[in-house]
Amino acid sequence: MNEPVSTWVGELDMAVGGNARPVIRPLAPTDRMARIWVRRDGAPQGFFEVPVIEGVIDSTTLAKELSEFLSTAGEDRIDCEDPIGPQSGTARRPGDGDRAVPVSIIVATKGRPDLAEQSLLSLQQLAYPSFEVVLVDGSPDGRTKEAFEGVVGSDTKFRYIGEPRPGLSLARNVGVSHATHEVVAFTDDDCRVDPHWLRFLVRPFEVDPGVACVTGMVPSGDLRTPAQQYFDRRVWWSSQLHPRVFSEVPESGDSPLYPFRVGIYGTGANFAMRRMAVAELGWFSELLGAGSPCCGGGEDQDMFVRVIRSGRRLAYEPSAVVWHEGRVTDDELKAQLQEYGRGILINGLKWLCDADMRPDVVRRLPRAVVYYVRLVAGKGMSGSGRGGSMVAAELGGVPLGLWSFVKGYRQWLNEESGFDRRPAFGRARRGGGRHQSRRPLGAEGAGHRPSGEAVQ
Repeated sequence: MNEPVSTWVGELDMAVGGNARPVIRPLAPTDRMARIWVRRDGAPQGFFEVPVIEGVIDSTTLAKELSEFLSTAGEDRIDCEDPIGPQSGTARRPGDGDRAVPVSIIVATKGRPDLAEQSLLSLQQLAYPSFEVVLVDGSPDGRTKEAFEGVVGSDTKFRYIGEPRPGLSLARNVGVSHATHEVVAFTDDDCRVDPHWLRFLVRPFEVDPGVACVTGMVPSGDLRTPAQQYFDRRVWWSSQLHPRVFSEVPESGDSPLYPFRVGIYGTGANFAMRRMAVAELGWFSELLGAGSPCCGGGEDQDMFVRVIRSGRRLAYEPSAVVWHEGRVTDDELKAQLQEYGRGILINGLKWLCDADMRPDVVRRLPRAVVYYVRLVAGKGMSGSGRGGSMVAAELGGVPLGLWSFVKGYRQWLNEESGFDRRPAFGRARRGGGRHQSRRPLGAEGAGHRPSGEAVQ
């Protein structure tokens, strides 16, 4: 089997014309293929690939492949002027005269000033009239703060929050509690947002009051290495072009695991929520996420499942694009996939400990084990021969989740938090209220401010 070759990623917007533009990096002499994302007024239509010869994409070949793509895409190509459908009423193209919903963007970072700087630079390019950025930094050395000040200068739309306590969920909770707008959006420090990201991300909130969460597409912005290409094949959210609205009622063809089939809703690198819904659902679980007591677990997937089980709706909007670079080396990717495997079990154990979720989880448990093993094995069989080692890494992380959860849960029970009430299980009634677990679940209202150094 041939080894994957270095692939450059560019985009071509049919509404603008011109040549393909780089997404993250310029074309390099080592590139042998180019993936061209085709968009129409910002909405992705799909992609095609063309060869790169001596660092150049032949214009005639590009035009031919584009023409073939447009002629064969057919029903798979999305018309950005068509609505999603009667269930959501979500228009594919926000009108130029639409009222701009103010958005608070929250980025959590720790010890990665170079990535934070690139993220801030991309956020400065947003073509959206009303937003603020809250950077929550867990680094103690001041390098990220210095990078922040160097990038944003005196721009009052950007605020820096120094937060010494560990945990991605805690950082997101801190960011939400410092936000001033009703819609809060999230992205990661290793991602770069598309200039039209917010334009599309807020649209489902405008047209459907029942939507509490919107997720977007996270395509790969660089495919230099086999590890990046494997991960691109591995995840659903990197290429799914079709919008959908998820609710408590599964659609025909949905997995028997629904709504606990993590990964189908999107990812924490690209989503937004109504700020009040975050509070009503019990905030992000501080048991989960990088740096948490459990040292892993998908706090984003946990929140998505809680959104749906509360009777609210979650909309997936592929036109809201955030570009991701991905892990460069095999060792980095194996470590990431091991964390994914560990997170699967941590999430499952967290849901089993929740009295409200336990009956539904137990009923689906046998099918979940079979489904997950088959899914991971199937992903490993596709593409390059390295799939087997990646599958082993992910499956090997699953048993680690048991010890991580037991240790983390005990730590959570015994430690104090800067929040008045520390989020853990985050249960929600349909009307927006919360049950109380043995420990209260969230901060007191959306105006609560945890400790942290705020710099504007």
